[in-house]
Amino acid sequence: MKSLMKLNQFTILTLSMVLFSCGSSYVDQNTGHDKEEFNDQEVFDSASQFAEMVLGQRLRIHYTEHKRGNLGVDALFESDEMIGYTTFSNELYQKSPSPVDVEGCVLFAANFKNEESAEWAFNHLKSNSAIRASEVKGMVGIVPVQVRFLEQIRNAGALFSQQGNYVFYLPETCESPLVEANWEDYENLFIQSITVPNEEITVIVADCDTEGFLVQDVTASR
Repeated sequence: MKSLMKLNQFTILTLSMVLFSCGSSYVDQNTGHDKEEFNDQEVFDSASQFAEMVLGQRLRIHYTEHKRGNLGVDALFESDEMIGYTTFSNELYQKSPSPVDVEGCVLFAANFKNEESAEWAFNHLKSNSAIRASEVKGMVGIVPVQVRFLEQIRNAGALFSQQGNYVFYLPETCESPLVEANWEDYENLFIQSITVPNEEITVIVADCDTEGFLVQDVTASR
C-alpha cells in the first residue's frame, strides 16, 4: 500500500508538470533545441501543488505582506524589492514571529519584484549561510539576525532555492518526511516540481545536525 501511495503521488506531480508544460513548452536537451523555463505563475502553482501533495486536505495557505524590519520569515530575505511571502502549512500552524519556529509548515515562497532582486536575495542568503554566529557577535543590523536564524535552521535541516521571482525555503526536521522515504528524496521531489526536465538549479542545503550549509548545483531525477 505504501508503494502504491508513493506511485500515486509521483503520478499526480508528473501530470501537473505535463499540464504546466503546455503553457511554457520545453524540449529535451537531446534534441538540440533550447528549453524554456516555467514563468513565475507556473513556478508558484507547481510549488503549491507540491505542498498540496504533501499535506492533502490539511493544506492551508497564508500570505504575508513584507514590512521592512520584520523579524519573521521575511527577515531571511530582507530586501526593499521583496513584496511578501506565502506560507504553506497544515491547519494547526499558528503564525510565528520566528523563521525557526515552523512546525506544521512545509514550504515558504518569498516573492520579489523581479528575477534580479530574487537572485540578489538568494546570493545574499548563500553568503550568510557560510558565516557562523560567533563571527557576528556584537554586530547590529539585519546580517547578524539572518546569520543567527540560519545557524538555528541548520540544526534541523533546510533547503533554499531560487526560481524566477521566487526564493523558496523548504523546512526539514530530524524526523522522517511526511512523504518519500528520506529527505534527499523529498528534496528531489520539490526540485522536480519547480524545474523542467534536465534543468540545473542551485540550492543551499543542510541536513539535520550537519556542520554547515552546502551550496550545490543539482538536477532533479525523474
